[in-house]
Amino acid sequence: LSLDERVLITTRTGYLGLAPKAVHQGDVVAILLGCKCPIVLRLYGDNFFHVIGECYVHRLMDGEIL
Repeated sequence: LSLDERVLITTRTGYLGLAPKAVHQGDVVAILLGCKCPIVLRLYGDNFFHVIGECYVHRLMDGEIL
């Protein structure tokens, strides 16, 4: 991941990370099957998510949380 266009984030559970500048409070960090990095998602409506981009979250990388 490049540091250009990234901002520092903190999750509700206290993890620190880097995410795209487009990230908003309330966005979701998800670990999706087949993806190499956690993904920032934004809920649209009741059942749909928009992909904001890849992120780095300390201790969520390399399957550490699974």
